[in-house]
Amino acid sequence: MLVKFLPAKMVMVLKEAMSANSPTRSLVIEKRKLSDMLGPRWTMEELARFYDAYRKYGKDWKKVAGAVRNRSAEMVEALYMMNRLFMPIA
Repeated sequence: MLVKFLPAKMVMVLKEAMSANSPTRSLVIEKRKLSDMLGPRWTMEELARFYDAYRKYGKDWKKVAGAVRNRSAEMVEALYMMNRLFMPIA
């Protein structure tokens, strides 16, 4: 078990973060599921629409999702977050 190698204070913070009624629990879960939020594999056409819409609307994810079609605002934001370092957008 990895917990025995962590400092006691860090173990306490992790236990608190994972408790059922902790506000940080949702943050821990969201970080873990970012790739799950992408949905099914994106087609080349959807990616092209995403890039065009991102250039036009910026980070207004609802408008970008409307231009992409069949993808939610959460999905387009997840795509951006996972690829923001590699995006060829000036």
